[in-house]
Amino acid sequence: MSDLSLPETRGGHVLATGIDIISVERVAQSLRRRPSLEGRLLTDDERALLNSVNSPSSRIKSIAARIAAKEAVMKCLGQGFDRISFLEVEIQGGRGSQPEVVLTRRAERRAAELGIDEVLVSLSHDDTHAAATAVATGECPCSPS
Repeated sequence: MSDLSLPETRGGHVLATGIDIISVERVAQSLRRRPSLEGRLLTDDERALLNSVNSPSSRIKSIAARIAAKEAVMKCLGQGFDRISFLEVEIQGGRGSQPEVVLTRRAERRAAELGIDEVLVSLSHDDTHAAATAVATGECPCSPS
């Protein structure tokens, strides 16, 4: 029988993955219809970072990428936005630096329940779509053989 141990990463073993893709235009339309929606999707720190983006189209693409990242993280946690708020998953950095995930409240508790020590994300966008992947790492829950 082969060894089915999980691959190691800097934070331990891969425990879960998540991926999401979203239409940039759909995000733009939603924010035009309901400007207050931005405050329900992005933390104050995320909005402050994105307010420094000069181009309105670049800002919308960056917002869409963060929304996709948050949804990818929620998939790692096995929870949807009906159980974890978008404000409980913060994507720090980016825009020229490695993005980092900060979990709070229910998201942080759920990660602890699953043995997740760290969630890594990668974000991308073009003119029409934004996408993100998330990888949750932690100590291997399996018993050594």
